[in-house]
Formats: sequence, C-alpha cells, structure tokens
Amino acid sequence: MNRDLVLNFMKKNNGQITRTDAEKIEVDPRNLIYMEQNGEIEKVERGVYVKKDVLEDEIFNMQYRFKKGVYFKDTSLYLHNMTDRTPFSYQMNFPAGYNSPGLKEFDISVYRQKMELYEVGIEEVFSPGGHIVKTYNEERTLCDILRKKDMSDIEIIKKAFSIYAKKKNKNYKKLGEYTSLFKIDPLVLNFMDLIL
Repeated sequence: MNRDLVLNFMKKNNGQITRTDAEKIEVDPRNLIYMEQNGEIEKVERGVYVKKDVLEDEIFNMQYRFKKGVYFKDTSLYLHNMTDRTPFSYQMNFPAGYNSPGLKEFDISVYRQKMELYEVGIEEVFSPGGHIVKTYNEERTLCDILRKKDMSDIEIIKKAFSIYAKKKNKNYKKLGEYTSLFKIDPLVLNFMDLIL
C-alpha cells in the first residue's frame, strides 16, 4: 500500500488525485479505492478523489472538473472581494466550441468566447476554501460586468467600481486597454465619473 505517496501527491496537488495521477507516480489505482473505503479520501466522480476538506470547496471542485473554465463576471467579483453577494449560480467562461456533457449537471451559467478574448486577463486567486482557481483579473472583470449582453445588476456594478477605485493596486491603463478591446469605453467612463 502506497498511502504516503498518495497523500504526499495530494498535498502538493491541492488535495486531489486522479486515477491517471496515481499511475504516473506508480501507485496502483486500486489503492485509491481502498483509501476511500477506509474514509481517508472521498470520490467526487469516476477516477477523481479528494481529501475531505476539499469537498467543501465547491468553487474549486467545479474548476477541477472543468479545467478550461475560468470564473467570470459576478463570480469573479466575488473571488476578488468586490461584491458582498454570494453568486446564486457560478459563471464560467470557456473557449468557443468547448462542450462537456457534465456542465448540465451543475448550477453553472456557461459563456463561450473566441480564444483571443477568452485568454485575456486570466489569473489565479484563492477560493474561499483556500485553493487556487482561475478567474479574470479585476480590470477584465469590470469590463465583463458592463457588457451589454447579460449586464450585471446596477448595484453590483456600482459597488464593484467603488471598491476598485479605492484599491492601491488598481491599473487604470490596463482597464483602458480592456475597455477598448471589449468596446465598452463610454459605459466604463460613466461609472468611473459616478464614483470618483
């Protein structure tokens, strides 16, 4: 039994291991089943196991299942502490053409963009459970919540811009570049005028 190898791998891999991971570290995948039966780890889906404390981190679990997904719009605001509202459903952005049958099983609002827009501003942050997840940076997120299609609630927008304006690490140059890229300059300028 290679229990220590499994636990060490999971420690370095955000508390998770797959059947494929086990094979790569030369552990018989049947050991994962044994560890699950002993209550040491939990199975979250076929061939995917996590430590028990990871199960409580829904944001991390969803991204682990859908690796191409990047947290988007109001969910990104939440991850950046730019809203006091917990999302009703998580919003994730995927490359155009991406599809997974598993998406329908979860409460995810799915967006898709062409690759050159999908990749703009991706960064890693900590989830509320302390695990690393992918989302868009603050400047990109401010642009996304203002886009005409599926614009966020006006109160959420005002609060987000107000919080951003008070941040020490704000980057107005980057925000300006993104507003041009996503073609929303007038909207951003109106909100910035309201709060500055």
